[in-house]
Amino acid sequence: MSFPDGSAGVPYILVRGSSVSPVGCGNGILNAGEECDDGNIVSNDGCSTGCRNELCGDSVIQLGEVCDDGNAVNTDACVGCKNAVCGDGLVHAGVEQCDDGNAVSTDACADCKNVVCGDGLVHAGVEQCDDGNTASNDGCSSTCKKEICGDGIPQTSEQCDDGNFDNTDACTNDCKNAVCGDGHLHAGVEECDDGNAVTTDACANCKNAVCGDGFVHAGVEECDDANTVRTDGCDFCKINTPPDCSGASIANASWPVNHNFTSLTMLGVVDAQNDVLVIIGVSVKQDEPAGGQNIGDGKTCPDGKIDGSFISVRNERDGNKDGRVYHITFTATDPSGNSCTKTFTHCIPKSQSPFKPCVDQGPLYDSLVCASQVGEF
Repeated sequence: MSFPDGSAGVPYILVRGSSVSPVGCGNGILNAGEECDDGNIVSNDGCSTGCRNELCGDSVIQLGEVCDDGNAVNTDACVGCKNAVCGDGLVHAGVEQCDDGNAVSTDACADCKNVVCGDGLVHAGVEQCDDGNTASNDGCSSTCKKEICGDGIPQTSEQCDDGNFDNTDACTNDCKNAVCGDGHLHAGVEECDDGNAVTTDACANCKNAVCGDGFVHAGVEECDDANTVRTDGCDFCKINTPPDCSGASIANASWPVNHNFTSLTMLGVVDAQNDVLVIIGVSVKQDEPAGGQNIGDGKTCPDGKIDGSFISVRNERDGNKDGRVYHITFTATDPSGNSCTKTFTHCIPKSQSPFKPCVDQGPLYDSLVCASQVGEF
């Protein structure tokens, strides 16, 4: 009997893996020692040249196999006669950390690696974010939590973060330091905060507007000079107006002509703030020379004097003229220094019977000064 290769000898049967075919292999008849015989000695058709069933794991790469490492190990580079790849559900030892058989990147195994914070993949239900690093202050913390205002961790974009949502403490809900004008009332520090820098409303510099704070509360105060002094022109935040002398008068007693002094003072001055006024005599003048030798003049001198709030004038006139007219000036001053002035005329008539009114020649002579005239003493 001869072998398929034409040699002669004793027939034999080889175990799997032998390079020599059993006797009769390829004749289409399943003989002893053959697992198969497809009538040829061609491999990669299901029956090898050695009449063996071509199987995954036989160390022979058959048609349809990518690899065949002759073992059934699922953790090496050849699995089920296919190259091990991520997502095949089998962990390639030393190459893959895990393999869950899918391409999902939000579960515990992503790209055949165990999901960890900082890998750039967000593990659903475990991580809130993953920016591919373990640094904080970049929007995603080192523990893969979203860095947000109120998490208690000050970020580079935050001025503060106290971990609460209380707008009345030193750190507001938007993670900014509480400051006057932010619209949030800082308890124990601010009396008010209306969110603006206006000092003419009810809240000025985060304090309730009050008289004396130095800010004029529009529509409420006329002035505010930062004090409550009543003598500086702004009294209790109202402008202190000058007294009004327009309706004032003087007591008038001009007869008899006896050369004696009559004291006069200004009456009826009005003050809007009801201030205590100081009335002072300022000047007294007349339309006749002072101390002359005219009939009825009495040769007296001077004809007027000032004593504080009183001005005194002599009850006399030149009997040859048209009556003497005194021009008397007073000033009324309030504690703030505001004042008003009024000048009155006071007539000493030439006669009472029949009465002849004075004819005013004007304030020509100072009643406080004696004229130096010949014959006067």
